[in-house]
Amino acid sequence: PGLKLMFHDDQLNVMKDNVMPFLEDENVAQYIDGVAYHWYLTLESVFENTPPRRVIDMRHAELGGGKDVQTVWQKLQEQSKDKFVLMSEACNGFDITSDKWFGPRPGEWGYGYDYSHDILWQLRNGAAGWTDWNLMLDEHGGPNLEGNFVDSPVVFKDADTIYQNPSFFHMAHFSRYVVPGSKQVNMTITCGATKEEFCQAVAFLTPQGHAVVVLTNDEVKAGQLADFDFLVPDLAKGQGKPLTWQITCKSSTVSGEIPWKAIQTVILPCE
Repeated sequence: PGLKLMFHDDQLNVMKDNVMPFLEDENVAQYIDGVAYHWYLTLESVFENTPPRRVIDMRHAELGGGKDVQTVWQKLQEQSKDKFVLMSEACNGFDITSDKWFGPRPGEWGYGYDYSHDILWQLRNGAAGWTDWNLMLDEHGGPNLEGNFVDSPVVFKDADTIYQNPSFFHMAHFSRYVVPGSKQVNMTITCGATKEEFCQAVAFLTPQGHAVVVLTNDEVKAGQLADFDFLVPDLAKGQGKPLTWQITCKSSTVSGEIPWKAIQTVILPCE
């Protein structure tokens, strides 16, 4: 009873086409507890919440695919409320377009937002969780038998020293406050952005009845294609200045301001 069987565990751009025929086959679907997928073809969160689409000529024909997470999750939920989708593998520091962003970059703030931007949208679309590939690596981005050296939230220097990267603290906004048993919900969240895409947040109800809302006000600038502004969708951009916000959950309303290049977690009663 403690064993869960996850299907796919591969790229987002082919997830829907790969898994839906099996989920529609009752003889197969009965054995599938969840669907797992990787983040890599969002290109470090540049292409979030989109169907797979061809952007440039490269090894992978289509990028994105995050929009399909919700479609697959809804299909699983029709079968059983215990079924789930899980983002099962992510890291920064890989690069399929050039060498500029390859390997570890200690202290890179942009890598922090790459993580929280992706976590926010995966959870909004129904993911039950989000898994970093390597929580701690050495200063070279290893060890790795294949020479696949990448970045990590924690860097091991020696027996007495570790470094915690910005990605570690971006993850903590979710892992520390969105406690086990929390449910992702829709709440009334408004902000003073000029475009709807710049007002980004995800909300949860905890088992204790509190609302937890994670808000971001940033832009994706670290990683592949991020420097090519004409290719970057609005969802990966930002207002470029502080934003005011207001959150309402039942009888509780709170308001505040989030600086540019920031992430905030707001906890409020929801009764």
